[in-house]
Amino acid sequence: MKVILIIYLLINAWTDWKRKEIDLIYTAIFFVIGIIYKLSGNGMYDWYGILPGCILLLISMIWKNQIGSGDGIIVMAFGWICGLSAVYNVLIGGFFLAACAGAVYWIQKKEKNIELPFVPFFLGSYLLDLWI
Repeated sequence: MKVILIIYLLINAWTDWKRKEIDLIYTAIFFVIGIIYKLSGNGMYDWYGILPGCILLLISMIWKNQIGSGDGIIVMAFGWICGLSAVYNVLIGGFFLAACAGAVYWIQKKEKNIELPFVPFFLGSYLLDLWI
């Protein structure tokens, strides 16, 4: 499942970087794969892993243009498959990597208001989490 998750995050990191959106077709496919994975013995009981993604979705609705709703959907999908503790670890790492990239932009003073896509940093955090 880790390989499928990496492929899913790679596709969405690319589309988030290039088009500032996630690909809903791949997200739907990933949810179907997740349902099959959960029904095959890994249990459907850990729905609470989607909670951080729900919170991000709520934040995206309250504060427009600060964080995208697609980011919340990605975090929900990841949290459902990997669980609550894994999604928190990767989410915190993703926020940290995004903050570091924002600091680099700020120090270089390339642009004052830059919109950084979050999914590539989320992917980077997941890969670091797997590596460590």
